[in-house]
Amino acid sequence: MLNLTKIFQEQDRLNKETAAKHEEYSRLTKDGLTQLYVFAALCELGEMSNEWGDFKIWKTNRKQHRVDTCPLCKGEGIKEGEKCSRCGGVRVYPLLEEYIDVVHFCVSVAIGFNLDPLIYKSSRTGRKFLNPLPKSTYHLILKLYQNLVYANVLIEESEKIPPTQKSIKNNQNERQKVAVDLLDTLWQLGYSLGFSDSDIEKAYFSKNQINQIRQEENY
Repeated sequence: MLNLTKIFQEQDRLNKETAAKHEEYSRLTKDGLTQLYVFAALCELGEMSNEWGDFKIWKTNRKQHRVDTCPLCKGEGIKEGEKCSRCGGVRVYPLLEEYIDVVHFCVSVAIGFNLDPLIYKSSRTGRKFLNPLPKSTYHLILKLYQNLVYANVLIEESEKIPPTQKSIKNNQNERQKVAVDLLDTLWQLGYSLGFSDSDIEKAYFSKNQINQIRQEENY
């Protein structure tokens, strides 16, 4: 299974370091920031869906699972005399890259909803996700979309509901449920695209390192 504790730790660290460098972050509440992560995840999900492209039945040549050379260094591994910050000289897998961008923001939403990765992982120990058939990808994308929209509903609801102990607890419980369902659907989506836990984890930390470099260069 994925090393969720490390993924959560790295994502939380990167989010906090990024926040410290941008004044806009200081003006946002935790919910306000999580709401932006929800929106970003929806945007990335759209980009990933477009890269997947299997729904485009009107196209003869669909680009699912294609592999490209890095558009920044053209596969040379060097850009302006330095190691390419985007790929390090390896070939690029656009669909996996787009999926990992979705992972970054979905995990950020789960962190914003205070989901404990150890509790989540222990509840999944011994449980194997069914490997969905490729045709189920369409339904998983829609389900992930629904989870993200519902996460936004819960954030907005917390701003309007009476601040009673019961209402706050109900909202928090729903947040835990949607965070769990969000991650469950996220991993199943990855499997339906043909990615293994090893593929996802390796690509996640590779992209996380790139994001770190971008922040250091004032991206």
